[in-house]
Amino acid sequence: KPYHTRAADLGVLLLAECLENKGRFIERIAAQMEAIADERSWTMPAHDSSLSNFNGTRLTIDLGSAHRALALAYALNWLEGRLPGKTVVKVKGELKRRVFDIYLAARRDAGKDRKNGLHGNWWMFTHSNWNAVCNSCVIRAALAVIESRQERARFAESAERTTVPFLSGFTADGYCSEGMGYWNYGFGHHLQLGLALRQATGGEVDLFRDPKNLAVMSYGFAYALERGVSPYFADGGGNVDIVNLCLGRQVWPELADGETAQTPVLRGTYAAIALRAFGQEDGLPPAKAAAGLPARTFFADAQVLISRPGPQGRGKLSVAMKGGHNGEMHNHNDVGSYYLLCDGVAMSGDPGGEIYTRRTFSKDRYVSKVLNSYGHPVPVLGGELQETGRKAAAAVAHSDFTEARDLFTIDFSAAYGKSAPEKLAR
Repeated sequence: KPYHTRAADLGVLLLAECLENKGRFIERIAAQMEAIADERSWTMPAHDSSLSNFNGTRLTIDLGSAHRALALAYALNWLEGRLPGKTVVKVKGELKRRVFDIYLAARRDAGKDRKNGLHGNWWMFTHSNWNAVCNSCVIRAALAVIESRQERARFAESAERTTVPFLSGFTADGYCSEGMGYWNYGFGHHLQLGLALRQATGGEVDLFRDPKNLAVMSYGFAYALERGVSPYFADGGGNVDIVNLCLGRQVWPELADGETAQTPVLRGTYAAIALRAFGQEDGLPPAKAAAGLPARTFFADAQVLISRPGPQGRGKLSVAMKGGHNGEMHNHNDVGSYYLLCDGVAMSGDPGGEIYTRRTFSKDRYVSKVLNSYGHPVPVLGGELQETGRKAAAAVAHSDFTEARDLFTIDFSAAYGKSAPEKLAR
């Protein structure tokens, strides 16, 4: 709690000073910055089980230290010439020692040994939100405070390579197995980094050239059951962040101009309808085609169907159904789960994630009855729960989507291992 409180306090003070611009908060901002600089470790305790950061035997970058670096760097940048000289020197020194040097060393040695060469910074090649968040925070911090243009370029160049694994973690149609909350967190930071690099390099470095970015962007809309309500699969529930919608429209102006369906890269995607459906209520020009979310979204690779209410008078039920497998990112043992909504109210189905404890991401993760299949609306067979891993997967037996009916049938017997019947259909 105190770890997060200190950073939050700095953020509030920084925004207050930038809004008021009278110097009233400079002294307190400097005190907070120096207090963070003096901390034994910037790494979150949950990410330093060996205490290597706390004891100073090996420094690594995690979500916490990356966020601290960005907050300090923005404070230095926004208040340039107004902070005490000793504060500036101390904070810049700690940014270099704890983050910038560590990042560049990991990038330099990554090719030698994927595990040891990264000096403990495993996230550089992961597909999860860690990749996007850590890269985004560190690189934007470097762009904000490092004086050498050549050294800033080293960070910008790194972004073109280290963000590739992050995008590969999404299916071809943009599905995020971590859930909406982590889409907001991870892809939101990816959007911020891409826009910062465009600005810093005059568009020479552009992370959005890969068309998969747009498919991932469309998930923020296509995953919704109704406007403002998304299913709670895996650890990351919640709904699309309006900030990400605004950032997305900076990248793809066509998302806001009512011409979405005529944009070639969007034609045939769920974004063509879904993005504009949200546009009207966000103060954008009226859509030129039929407004409203489509009757369904089917993420074929992930085996996730979002089936929505029909036109007025056809009922208010909407449902999300998933097949998938039990080796997904932020996985729950939840093959065959569903989430049922009636007129915006959750009626039945998946409970979503638990409040994180030290057990949540340990070897005992599936002791939790929220995360193992006991906590999900799926069978217990012969006293046995679903197994964990990629082999515990569903097979789509049948899918047929028409104006009258959505039929989606899976066989998820493989999720139960030795306890599996010959057939288990839902």
